Amino acid sequence: MNMDRTSWIALIVCFLLLFLYQPILYYFFPEWKQPAPAPASETAQPAAPAAPASPVTSDLVTPAPATGAAIPVIGQDETAVPSRPVNVPEALQVISNDYFDVTFTNWGGAIKSITLNEHQREDGLPIVLNDGSPLPIFSIAGWQGMPGSFTATEITASSVTYQMELQPGVKLERVYTLSDGYQIECIQTVYVPEGQGVVMPPFHLALGTMAPIYGTKEERRFTGLAWHTPNPGGHYDDASMTSFYPGFMGLWGNQSEIASDSGDPIQWAALKTQFFTVIMNLGDVPGEEVRGIKQRLPGARDAVTGLIPEGVMASVRMPGFQVNASYSQTFNLYAGPKEDHRLHAMPTGEDRLMQFGWMGIISRPMLRLMNLIHDGVDQIGVPHAYGVAIIIMTIILRGILWWPQTKANLSMKRMQTVAPLMKELQEKFKEKPDKLNQEMMKLYQDYGVNPFGGCLPILIQFPIFLGFYYMLLGSIELRHEHFLWIKDLSQPDTVLHITALEFIPIFQGNINPMPLVMAVTMYITMTITPQPAGVDNPMMKVMKFMPVMFLVFCYNFASALSLYWTMQNLLSIVQMKYNMKHEPPTLEALKQESLERKKAKKQRNQGFGMSARRKKRK
Repeated sequence: MNMDRTSWIALIVCFLLLFLYQPILYYFFPEWKQPAPAPASETAQPAAPAAPASPVTSDLVTPAPATGAAIPVIGQDETAVPSRPVNVPEALQVISNDYFDVTFTNWGGAIKSITLNEHQREDGLPIVLNDGSPLPIFSIAGWQGMPGSFTATEITASSVTYQMELQPGVKLERVYTLSDGYQIECIQTVYVPEGQGVVMPPFHLALGTMAPIYGTKEERRFTGLAWHTPNPGGHYDDASMTSFYPGFMGLWGNQSEIASDSGDPIQWAALKTQFFTVIMNLGDVPGEEVRGIKQRLPGARDAVTGLIPEGVMASVRMPGFQVNASYSQTFNLYAGPKEDHRLHAMPTGEDRLMQFGWMGIISRPMLRLMNLIHDGVDQIGVPHAYGVAIIIMTIILRGILWWPQTKANLSMKRMQTVAPLMKELQEKFKEKPDKLNQEMMKLYQDYGVNPFGGCLPILIQFPIFLGFYYMLLGSIELRHEHFLWIKDLSQPDTVLHITALEFIPIFQGNINPMPLVMAVTMYITMTITPQPAGVDNPMMKVMKFMPVMFLVFCYNFASALSLYWTMQNLLSIVQMKYNMKHEPPTLEALKQESLERKKAKKQRNQGFGMSARRKKRK
């Protein structure tokens, strides 16, 4: 367990590699480095359109070939985009409710974009889902003549109806209705003349495209594709944009597409970013496969940074079906923020998109507690309510942990008392490790000391820390919430960027004060924690690196996490100072207390034995 010189050197080298692996990687593999963003003044050139759709001349039993399809099958051709129907201008219809404005297009009879009225980008403009995507949501590929031009036959305040003739006598109708909240219902019906059955081939239903909101590389691990299978209990899978790029030393990633396992039924599929999602529930007929590819969106260039977003474009393969007179399918779309209370109310496991994972038992109650406290302080007019709510929640959690932490602090003081005896044993039996362990255990028993007594609060606090971490992964509540110098509690609290430090992967030239404050308070907590004098404690040597490890872990994450842990450290310092006012017990007092405890235990055991014998005689 002792850390010799070689071990310290190895540990330092590991930390240096952690900081410098990316420059080393780019030095040996420069082709993996992402090109710099184009300047904002550069004119975005749209991709060349695909060949126009061939006229519908054959029976619908045979799927359209890839070269004749107006919208390509996702995964076959990354560069193709839906073609504009020949000689038909695009006509848009906008249907709105209190939550969003949904823009429909006659090109494909589908959803062109969705504007979220209550959520803004960094430049103050509203968030637009599927912005700049070449693939309208609900557009179809695989049927000849698609996307084709639809006609809007009926428009109301909350619905729009599109119709298109696929071939003589075969009509496709799509009725879109805005439901509660951020939900849209699509009823798709194929009509054929009575007595003339038609078999429709499998088709691909577009999910559209989802790109990171902030345009940072860190968002790639939050942005991607997810799907749910209706197995017993349901099964959730997802894949992020990181799959499209090489991982550490090229050991993983660099895929051209992401897809579900072949043959797995798809109950719903979703595109997601850190805080927003588009979920398509396929209703009673499960899909056969979901696929996604990387897609650049020149039409959605950021007006502030000049960046061209790069996201995931996806579609679901649906099975074919037979139509005798008419055949209807109902799809439900959720397009909006990843708010747990909305997703949790949905019936088929959509709340798994929150990605609480196995920490959901902690993360979900913590999220609800934070929102409950926020609502209370917000009603009384407290500014920066979410920052205050985090502080109050930390105080509540610290109050729950006050008693075990006090017991741990007292256990550390007891260890201080027996430290001289432990030192003597280490000197006496330094050549006999087995004998040393036996004598140490006897020492602990004689004086009633538990060497692990100080570990319990850490074991309790760490799951809470992880629960808070997972809670922040997808919770939108903290987005754009200010506190002190922090402009956005869901993002790092960068106050300064130094170009000369960009070569350090962890810091990337950004100065983020809150993680630094957290690391300092954590170090102070460790320095005032009582340690047995003169006793070699390898674990404490490792613990000295904890502030550095937490700094690396939290530096580019949401500043709310650093705020929470900083408050925990400050409260720990206060409690430690309070508990350390009392003098440590003497060896005589510890031994007497241990003897009394053993005597009481013996009496209890004798009492239990007598009771058992009486019951046996009866």
